[in-house]
Amino acid sequence: MGIREEIVRAFSKTPRPDDSELTSCPCEECRGVIHSFLGKRWSQLQTAGIEDSGSMGMLSPRGFQYFLPGLLLLWIDHPDDYPSMIDAIVARITFSDQTNVGRITISEEAKTRKRESVQKVIQQLGTRQRSVVADFLVSLESTHPHVPEVWKSAISNLRDGQARPYSQSTVDSWLAENYGPRFQSHWLAKSPIARSDGQADGDSEPPLTRKRR
Repeated sequence: MGIREEIVRAFSKTPRPDDSELTSCPCEECRGVIHSFLGKRWSQLQTAGIEDSGSMGMLSPRGFQYFLPGLLLLWIDHPDDYPSMIDAIVARITFSDQTNVGRITISEEAKTRKRESVQKVIQQLGTRQRSVVADFLVSLESTHPHVPEVWKSAISNLRDGQARPYSQSTVDSWLAENYGPRFQSHWLAKSPIARSDGQADGDSEPPLTRKRR
């Protein structure tokens, strides 16, 4: 069975939350961010599309679980159209062990909220669903640009069903060694993984596709 069939089978019985449950925040601003998901089923994302992969950072755990198969299939079919989507997905299932990430200072309160958010997402996913998503990430390791420490943490969290952070010092060392300090700062600012809100800052270009120094 191929990865597409595995994804569909694992998520086929996931009930769709009401639109009011798609984000944990009921304010109009947050609902506006996820407008591309409102009134749609996950299978419709392949034709209707989504405007911003960062918007998935505003989905509630139930909303993320429901739309995850559609997001994965959308990326499989149109990877060039959604270059930051995989990073945005990974950002929902892991987090940094530090409060100072490059030039970004994350408060202890925000770090706690992020850890709790990741734990809720992982707990919301069924065992088979977590396994399929982990297998999907593993299948991309040799071809998709990524930070090894971050993906190792995400895959481990999915396998174990626990929210554990990645080592920021290991990430910093890897980025500096492979891309240089200037690029390291760029990744920290641009990647949805590095940001506590799970959204990219500025353009949606995936940082690690840029040439190494």
